[in-house]
Amino acid sequence: MEKNRFYGSRLRIARIIRGHTQTELGRRIGANVSTISRLETGLLEPTPGLVTALSDELDFATSFFERPIIDEYTLNNCSFRSSSATPRRKHDQALARGTAFQEAVSALAMMVQLPPAALKPMKAHNVQEIEAAAEMLRISFDLSLRAPIASVIQLAEHAGIVVTRMRGPVEQVDAFSHYGTPPVIMLPVTNNDGAIDRVKVAHEIGHLIMGLTHVNTADAEQAAERFALALLMPAQVFRDEFGVLPRVDWPHLFELKRRWKVPAFDILNRALQLDFVSATTVRRLQKQYSWRRWHQAEPYRVPLEEPELLALALDFAERDTGETLATLAETLGWGPTVAEELTGMAMPDWDVFSGANVARLDDYRRA
Repeated sequence: MEKNRFYGSRLRIARIIRGHTQTELGRRIGANVSTISRLETGLLEPTPGLVTALSDELDFATSFFERPIIDEYTLNNCSFRSSSATPRRKHDQALARGTAFQEAVSALAMMVQLPPAALKPMKAHNVQEIEAAAEMLRISFDLSLRAPIASVIQLAEHAGIVVTRMRGPVEQVDAFSHYGTPPVIMLPVTNNDGAIDRVKVAHEIGHLIMGLTHVNTADAEQAAERFALALLMPAQVFRDEFGVLPRVDWPHLFELKRRWKVPAFDILNRALQLDFVSATTVRRLQKQYSWRRWHQAEPYRVPLEEPELLALALDFAERDTGETLATLAETLGWGPTVAEELTGMAMPDWDVFSGANVARLDDYRRA
């Protein structure tokens, strides 16, 4: 009988997902660091006993190591909203988890027809084009240019983007996105203001729609941030509402926050972008903001929006084909701990969204 091939790159991904260094993993299974290194680089073929030991320690089935990685997340093909303050090890772990999650949603797409990717790529080389791109996205999804977006996460899911929250030791890594099949946005688990999340999701939509997921530069970040605020607060209506404020101060900015569900700090930045307020006024208000420590928690918190598409798809797959999270995990070679951390759902039973089918998965059912 021919022996199944062992892919060392998968050992590296599994090890990083579990948060181990090569030295730590070697110690846990009774091997030296050079053995782990040679396994990961393909210079050493493991014995069946060693594969079993790795499988048991890392909570991945032996089958997980027997196929190549098709779409690996790297710093060069993902966008991170901020990276300098996050340790590289945490970034690597988030990327490894994203790689595994991408495999899961790709496998799920073979069971259930997910909403097709509906993000029309737009090249935006200046602020006018960025503003126009944000406006066109609203128009393409029949969203009013004069009202807040009810749910930015639902907008992303309607556009065929799978949104998930990172759990486990990478919860504090900031949001990032990857233009895979389907596109994915990874959000941190946070107790923060939901208004902050809305900007993060809109920011990542900007990266995806403007083809910036492989560009981690200050200019790319500024472009995505401009897109996010333009998408959330269209220029014309923002001009009308900001222009009737009795004065530009924090109480009135927080009133706008209540309406637009965007942090007051970003509302002030939006006003500066559109030249509705002077830089001197912005600096004065930002000093007040810092002095009151609102960067830790702004007043008037907005409820968090939660992703729904993944849970809806799994629910539909179970009703239609009998496939469950447990069978999907088995197909992927995930153990229960890995499955729970990567999907945020309990094994073998888990709660699914029981409200309206916002993403209309039934419309995309496979024949």
